[in-house]
Amino acid sequence: MTTLMRRFLRWTAGGLLVLLALLLLVAGAWALSQRPDAAPQPRPAALVLPDSGPPGRSFERVQALLEPEAGVPVRSFSEPPLNCPPTEDCAARWAADTDGIARQLAAQPVLVARCEAAVAAQASEPFEEWLPPNIGPSTPLASFAGAVQCLRVFGGQAVVAAARGDRGAALAGLQHSRDWALGQLQGARTLIGHMIGYAGLHLHLHAVEAVARQQPAWGSALLPLAAAWPEALLRPDRWMPSEATVVRGAVDETDAHCRAEPADEAARAAVESEAAALMPMASGGLSLWLCRHRLGWLPEQTRQSLDAVWLARLERASQGYGTWLETARAQREGGASAESGGLPWRNTLGAMLVLVAQGDTMYDAYVARAADAELHRQALVLALAAVNAGVAPAERAAWLTAQTGIDARSRERLAWSDDGLVLVVQPWAALVERSGPRVRPRRIVLAGSSAPAR
Repeated sequence: MTTLMRRFLRWTAGGLLVLLALLLLVAGAWALSQRPDAAPQPRPAALVLPDSGPPGRSFERVQALLEPEAGVPVRSFSEPPLNCPPTEDCAARWAADTDGIARQLAAQPVLVARCEAAVAAQASEPFEEWLPPNIGPSTPLASFAGAVQCLRVFGGQAVVAAARGDRGAALAGLQHSRDWALGQLQGARTLIGHMIGYAGLHLHLHAVEAVARQQPAWGSALLPLAAAWPEALLRPDRWMPSEATVVRGAVDETDAHCRAEPADEAARAAVESEAAALMPMASGGLSLWLCRHRLGWLPEQTRQSLDAVWLARLERASQGYGTWLETARAQREGGASAESGGLPWRNTLGAMLVLVAQGDTMYDAYVARAADAELHRQALVLALAAVNAGVAPAERAAWLTAQTGIDARSRERLAWSDDGLVLVVQPWAALVERSGPRVRPRRIVLAGSSAPAR
């Protein structure tokens, strides 16, 4: 080996040693900077969920709506026409197949009776979604399947009665539908509870529209059943405290998994799998080891950082869904996007979780669902009013422009078709959806229209 080669190898080895020393120095500095964790502090009052106490009778009644009766299953309406997603034109489907609805209701006498008893009891025992003391990603959720079926019961009863010309029974069914939908939304506390509640408002409005298609002369009696509901029910800050608590619970559960010491390999694998579901960066290997030894993982600082994110989000949400969505639209039209800012130095794993959680765009679609429930209601009221006032189809576009009972944000999302027979609603959800155009316009077609339902 030549002298030059030996010198090269010595320089290379020396350089590698220097590089290794620098890496060790950086790693040591990083490890030393990870402690101490933040001192525990009381949680902000705006994010503290009130104690639910034990589950209320109304909540338990809703959970039991689909329980077997004397060993016989009580089934949901799994087939059309009653099983109609609120994103479809359920009004057209229901108005066209009242015989099918009558058969479905007759086949479920236990569920029908339970729903009727539940809506009668709701006046004295308002529904309140029950939450356990500590909630997180692994907390079992309440069931809302039965509550949705009751909306189909009441709407179906109204449509069947309207087909028979029984005005009293039809209006009673619609009143039950409205009371039930508003009661379930009023008592909702979680994000999923509110999303189901907004879908329930759509189902109720579909039932009102279906009856209006069958009985156009009842229009004035139907308008109160589409009257404005309390604006507070649609505010996004209603569900945010519980969602913030779930996210905070993810920190608690992740920390518990990180510090667990399973007795055998099978248990260790289960812990790592659960940790991966909560926070992939703490799923196993080096990241799990770092998390367990509180290197790059400061749970209390992470909790407080997440609380700060949610306080800012609550402040934005307190202005209502309209302002939220206008801001979202401006950001999207301006091409605004969040910058990651690189890998955080201190509390690296926890800060990465905070970075993921602080993006408001992930909640735009949820806020839009509340806005679309109100937009649907306003559109139906305007369509009913136009028909009741005898406005000719050719004059409905001008008539809509002259209406003062609708805000400008909603007005720009409504338009009569060229023939004046269909009121077309452009949902807010289409504006903020993140993966291409999937949300279709809503079409309100009342009696006397020859336009086909889509």
